[in-house]
Amino acid sequence: MNVFYNVASASDDDAMLVTPARAVAAKTLALSGSPRSLCEIWCDEDDYRWLQEWAGRLTTRHLQMWLFGFKSRMVALQEDTVSLSHVEAAGCLLLLLASESARHEASEGSVWPTVRRQFADPAQRLLFDAQGQPKREFKDSLEGASRKLGLRHLFGVAGTHNYYISVYLQFGFTRKGMEILPHWLAGLPTSVAVSQLLSSADDRGSDRRGESFLSLWDTLRGFRRNNITEANARTRLSRSPWVLPNWVDDLIEQASKSHDIPDREFGLDSVEPIPPVFLADAKLRWDPPANPEFTTAIINLADFDLTSDRYRVMVGDERLATLLRTDGGDYNTRPERVTLPSHAADLTAVLSDDEGHAPASQLLNLWDPDEDVELFDLATGDRIDPNVVQHAPSKNYGLLVSADLMVEPPGLQYRMIGAGNQTKKLYLLSGGHDGLVRVSVPGTPGGDSGLWSLAINGNSLSRSHEPDWAVGLFTSIVPS
Repeated sequence: MNVFYNVASASDDDAMLVTPARAVAAKTLALSGSPRSLCEIWCDEDDYRWLQEWAGRLTTRHLQMWLFGFKSRMVALQEDTVSLSHVEAAGCLLLLLASESARHEASEGSVWPTVRRQFADPAQRLLFDAQGQPKREFKDSLEGASRKLGLRHLFGVAGTHNYYISVYLQFGFTRKGMEILPHWLAGLPTSVAVSQLLSSADDRGSDRRGESFLSLWDTLRGFRRNNITEANARTRLSRSPWVLPNWVDDLIEQASKSHDIPDREFGLDSVEPIPPVFLADAKLRWDPPANPEFTTAIINLADFDLTSDRYRVMVGDERLATLLRTDGGDYNTRPERVTLPSHAADLTAVLSDDEGHAPASQLLNLWDPDEDVELFDLATGDRIDPNVVQHAPSKNYGLLVSADLMVEPPGLQYRMIGAGNQTKKLYLLSGGHDGLVRVSVPGTPGGDSGLWSLAINGNSLSRSHEPDWAVGLFTSIVPS
């Protein structure tokens, strides 16, 4: 028992609230940094059972006095420089109970049915309405405790399920939610809580990013990408407050399962294991008004015999990333996304240490310099067959053409990439555009001239019919 080790199961009204609330508050306020999450006080299985027993012994008299009565706003305890009222002290325990019961027992996306079951029927009726949602006084206690203890929350943010998500911000994801983890690690959208824990400060300056949660995520992604050995991954997971002790085996299994799921951003399923490579396939990213860029990810470091304290990923004289050896013997792989120079279609990347030893080198292909027309799906960054385009409402594409070709209609947004005889024009084809986009050779006679075209109709894109004469005339340069 880590939190309630010296807390007896008192029946006295004040002792039943103040003593355990003080234990939670003291542990939480002792955490370095802010905001914090309750899982970081390392509530163990014995603590969870203690909380369940405490909740089961709550009577309506207790709750009326702490949450609803005149005494609710009176000071219950003073911890360091923080003073907690009875309703806030109760909120400390109720929020810890809600977060622990949800991560142990709830399905991802649900919280209140699991929490409600922790109370006896009379207490349930006092805390929850007929629809099973927490009543205002219950919510006030959770919000008050969160603000006083500096916990992560979404209170005051419009358009969100503030209370439900704020509970999830205390522990990240549920035991049952691990089944979704492989898809999250592959780059598919995560839950709101996980997204908040991984994000930086929002436009209002609110920062809910969890550094210890980010460390957990880096471990899972690193193991998935074969940058971290299983032994080191297990050690790191066992030291994370976001992971219950009996979760480690399942997390290893789920992260391993991710190898069978294509990585949405870097397509790791397409990487050949022999010979090993240390960079994933290049992806095109373009989110105007920012300039387009090609990116990659560092992968498979566990397949190389790396022993130096520091390695650099170099393309020519340009350093793309620095890998520093951690205490566990692995290497950091942040930033997760590595930006590539785009002066040439083919790049040679070298992994080298400070002594100039290079255990690996790799050729990366950004585009085909011999193709006049190439198409990129900007949702994934993948290069796709320009002659086979799926109907995709509101989807954006990057059209890469030789610099001497003409693209219509005029006025489409484009950027120059490459240099010398590899100079190309990259056009943005927006799913919101209506009309025909056509690539042709300048000065070609005939009103129906065209090397390649794409009809964009009402937010959906479809390949248009290419005239027979164009295929016959430009056989050598029509994309295959």
